[in-house]
Amino acid sequence: MRKLKIAAIVLSVLIALLLLFVTAFIYNPTEGSLADVRGIVPRNVDFFLRKTDLANDFAEFPEPLFWGEFANSRAWRQLRSAPMTSEAVDSVGKSLADLRDLTQRIAADSGGWIDLVRDVFGQEVVVAGTLQPPAFERSKFCAYLRVSWRVRFLWGLLGWQSIQSSVVDSGVNLAARPDGTFAIVQGNDTFYLGRRLDCLMVANDDDLLQKSLALADGISGEDAFGDSASYRDGIESRLREWEEKVGYEANAVEMYVRPDQLFALTKFDDGWPNPRHPDDMNERVLASFLNLESWRFLTSSVLFEPGYLTLQAKVELNRNKHTGFQSEFFRAESAPFETWLTPFLAMVPEGVKGRGACAAAAIRVAAADFLAEMYHALEDQALIDDPLRATGKYTGALDLIDKLRPVLLPRIGFVFMRARDLKIEVFEPSPAPHFAWVFWIRRESRAVLDELRDYLTVNRKSLGFTNVTEIKMAGLSQPCREFQNPNIPGTGEIALLIYNDFFILSNSSFLARDMMDARAESKSLLQDAAWPGIQRELPSQINGFVYLNGERLSNVFGDYVRHVNEGSREVDPSWMMSNRDRIEKRVLGASFSQYGSPAQIPQSEQDAFEQAVDREMNAEWLRQRAEYTAGDRERYEELRILAGMVDAAYVQVELDPQFIQLTSGVSLFPFQ
Repeated sequence: MRKLKIAAIVLSVLIALLLLFVTAFIYNPTEGSLADVRGIVPRNVDFFLRKTDLANDFAEFPEPLFWGEFANSRAWRQLRSAPMTSEAVDSVGKSLADLRDLTQRIAADSGGWIDLVRDVFGQEVVVAGTLQPPAFERSKFCAYLRVSWRVRFLWGLLGWQSIQSSVVDSGVNLAARPDGTFAIVQGNDTFYLGRRLDCLMVANDDDLLQKSLALADGISGEDAFGDSASYRDGIESRLREWEEKVGYEANAVEMYVRPDQLFALTKFDDGWPNPRHPDDMNERVLASFLNLESWRFLTSSVLFEPGYLTLQAKVELNRNKHTGFQSEFFRAESAPFETWLTPFLAMVPEGVKGRGACAAAAIRVAAADFLAEMYHALEDQALIDDPLRATGKYTGALDLIDKLRPVLLPRIGFVFMRARDLKIEVFEPSPAPHFAWVFWIRRESRAVLDELRDYLTVNRKSLGFTNVTEIKMAGLSQPCREFQNPNIPGTGEIALLIYNDFFILSNSSFLARDMMDARAESKSLLQDAAWPGIQRELPSQINGFVYLNGERLSNVFGDYVRHVNEGSREVDPSWMMSNRDRIEKRVLGASFSQYGSPAQIPQSEQDAFEQAVDREMNAEWLRQRAEYTAGDRERYEELRILAGMVDAAYVQVELDPQFIQLTSGVSLFPFQ
């Protein structure tokens, strides 16, 4: 027994000596943890990315918890088969496989001592740095990893010359530096490693690493990014507000970037959106609202819940770069959503008579100014101005808009529904969703709208309408008035409806009726199962709101796919314009070579020449149409698949001359 006691004492002394040795020369187990990794990130970084508790996001690294179910789903199979996404999807799968191999190799080489998730980035990861236009490769970064005691122990071993030599002998070009940091050279790149307590720093720029170490040691004269107003107001405070609403801790990715530096790298904002785009009116209208040159700082968070994603974002603006319209637009006052948004949403059809809106939006903006911006974005303003002048009442569209200015309140809404069978045969069929503009009006000024409706009716022929009909709707004192013209794209009609505090202008009387039925039958978005979850995240004051229904949008894009397929049977007008001269020269050389040009062909042979050109053009179109329409078909097919993965989504907007703040939620369909 005495020998056992002596052995125990000797063993205890040896263990104590070993611990003292480890503590003195390798790693101090009682050294504690860094209080806040965000507090050692330099304030002047151009980008910042943070995620905590990553270990809980993986079933088995690198596969996220949802991956197994998603990889066996129809959505994944469709994405893999879509031409425009198959390459990217395969790349994701290959990257996951490579990460899995790396993880297994590190575990095997370390004898199970190091696990990437458990020991390196499972607790907290921050990546920050500066962007260096014009190339991403020049950007500087530092990764901050809250590591386990195993990594700290290995770090302590690296302080021994013999260990350093072993590392170098293994093929790693490692060099110890006098300040206790290390440098690793790989080809033309050098990476710098430093540690403070449980935070391991890996940077490709020594200056960035040294600034971080100085902040950690409390000897820096600079502030940390985690103390900046951009981080506190744009990320931290909004996450805390969200947690208070839902009652549990957020699982979020935090992000920050300087848009001017990012755009300088990507060239994304070069000329976009173009207010003078020659072909795209949507881009010209978008340019009225969106000015990327005014974006200063962008902060955001993506919050993960089972089957649901929430995005919180804030863009700080340089209001000195706003246009006149944008200055007024961003001064729009927020208001409680119950007072203005709820009455509008009560008209958004959600399953009424088996139909529902694919999208809806509302925003507090000066309605007359918005209409003026739409007018300025038109490619040919004379198409509206000339008929109005011909009636003798208005000098043009802007004159009419000014007459409506006192009537319209500063807010406007939109409702979109999938195209349906038409009662009018139109010259330009389109799969575009039918839409309705909704204007809030001052009841005391309603007579101005009654006068406008009568003016349109009396002058229908001068304004180009072929017929006017009235459609009675249940519960309304005045009918909906429908103005018809087969030249109106998509529907061949414009429907005008005035009731209570609203003026509705639509390209479909069917949609106007569905909106009234939704209000009367309580089958609107407010009764949808998704609305309580959306309402939970809405602030008390709001400027704008957008709602999307994924399944219905998927059907809309499916209509576009069919439209492209059917439309390709006839020669595309733009293709014809681009290729007619070339085909005329070919026919001239083959069958009319005695003439030097089409202009020299005598009148008696002109018909034969034109018919020969048409035959050759149709033949070539049949050979090329698959390739010519492939891009449109693939793009719409990709959008159809992506939209089909979403159950419902919303975006809520708050505007201020100095910032845009938004919250977006996406409810995903269960993978199947």
